[in-house]
Amino acid sequence: MGRYILKHIYTIVWYGKLMKTIVEVNDIEKSYGSIQVISHCSFKIYEGENYGLLGINGAGKTTVMKMILGLQKIDRGSIYVMGKEVNSNPEYLSNIGSVIENPIFMSI
Repeated sequence: MGRYILKHIYTIVWYGKLMKTIVEVNDIEKSYGSIQVISHCSFKIYEGENYGLLGINGAGKTTVMKMILGLQKIDRGSIYVMGKEVNSNPEYLSNIGSVIENPIFMSI
């Protein structure tokens, strides 16, 4: 699979207020066997920002989201959500809502 590279331009100070880091992804990598799907991916998301992951099919967008949610193991690097490291303490999940891939709705 191809390399996954995120580019992000952000504002750290907004009207004189320092923005709080909500998500911090530091140099993460992920491989499935010999296939590397995420390579040296880093970015920060600050409070109040809207952030999108864009890429072709197989670029690794869903894998990055799963790693942020602790659903997929990180091979290398680190991820912090609300200042807490992912995979070390699941408390941070109480602040997150997410739908990965196709939602399944049950009919009653």
